[in-house]
Amino acid sequence: MSELLLDANTKKHCIRTAKYAGVLALKLKRTPFEVCKIIFAALLHDIGKSKIPEEILNKPGTLTMEEMNIVRQHPQIGFEMLKGKVSDEIAEMVLCHHENVDGTGYYGKKASEIPIGAKIIRICDVYDSLSTERPYKAPWEQDRVFAYLVNHAGSLFDRECVLVFCRTQSGSLQRLPKESKRPVFGLQALRRSSSI
Repeated sequence: MSELLLDANTKKHCIRTAKYAGVLALKLKRTPFEVCKIIFAALLHDIGKSKIPEEILNKPGTLTMEEMNIVRQHPQIGFEMLKGKVSDEIAEMVLCHHENVDGTGYYGKKASEIPIGAKIIRICDVYDSLSTERPYKAPWEQDRVFAYLVNHAGSLFDRECVLVFCRTQSGSLQRLPKESKRPVFGLQALRRSSSI
């Protein structure tokens, strides 16, 4: 695919996201074939950004509403670029990687409409974005990233995926801080809501 002209930082982000997604998919006991498809979709999840002007993607300040609307087109652009070149499942994961389980994502899909692979990529994408330096932000401390994920389990992110991801990446949820503008989503409640 000649369209794979992403900047170096986006390529590295996609590779890291794919690594996290592969591990999380394995921990969630997806089949080997599903894991491969999720890894491939994660590698391609930001391919649509190759059609977004670099000055917008790498802008050090806050994006204008118009610029944000342009950036928000990248999942649909990626989907269109991949249609007919990869399986429908992989293209759908790319399309849905900014969907939230409560329906407040880019295209308003709710939990049951979002492929599990897209839910996995969503968490891994956000984790890597928050953990690394970007032109517009410094990297967050790991505990702050985990707290963000746990705070938004059940709204932005699938609860079970968050619990497994945090356990996998941190080794223990006990390290999570209680600092947040709103209370940290109760760890006990998170555990109760999961079959793990």
